[in-house]
Amino acid sequence: MDIQKSGKETSLNSLWNRRQCTKFNGVPYVTQRGAEAIYTEEGQEQIKANIEYYRRNAKIIKEGLEKAGYEVYGGVNAPYIWLKVPNGYTSWGFFDYLLEEKNVVRNSRSGVWKCRRRIF
Repeated sequence: MDIQKSGKETSLNSLWNRRQCTKFNGVPYVTQRGAEAIYTEEGQEQIKANIEYYRRNAKIIKEGLEKAGYEVYGGVNAPYIWLKVPNGYTSWGFFDYLLEEKNVVRNSRSGVWKCRRRIF
């Protein structure tokens, strides 16, 4: 409970809810129309093309990493690829090696999990 200028007690939850509803007032119109467009024939074609792009990209990355001798998982039915960090490296150490020596950018799982713990 919080006390307003009038001296009456008011729920902080109700004040916060009022602020959020006033400030954000729902999903923007352009976002609603974009969401609606995915149900059209053209929207479905575009989604399939986008998915196919990510699948091809994942296949190229996976094959390249395997050719380079890394132990790789995923990249078959999803665009995500996991590779085993070689012995002697931490996740961030291997991230730095790939970036500085091989010019490859990747997500470090340790960084992702730290963020996930903070968010959820």
